[in-house]
Amino acid sequence: LGMNSFKAGSDINMRFVIFNLPQATAGWTQHVKLMDAMGNPPLFDMELPISPAVGDKSAPQGTSFNLPPRRGRYALVVTLKDTKGKIDLERRADFVIE
Repeated sequence: LGMNSFKAGSDINMRFVIFNLPQATAGWTQHVKLMDAMGNPPLFDMELPISPAVGDKSAPQGTSFNLPPRRGRYALVVTLKDTKGKIDLERRADFVIE
């Protein structure tokens, strides 16, 4: 299936790159949510500061967190919103906790 699987309670380092990020990101927000496949409220929904773009407008981002102790299917969703609250980018990574 091409899914990533992890052990329950593992520490995870998430890294990703935002391409073509404008130089002026004041007022923009970046949220990371961890959700289970059962449709429960998010396990966490945290705002991350946006790291500025370097060189060719690519902006490396990242954070670390601890996975839940329960087995199951999960999704990590990253959302980037502009100053007007419009979703500019949303990406999802699905994974399994064994």
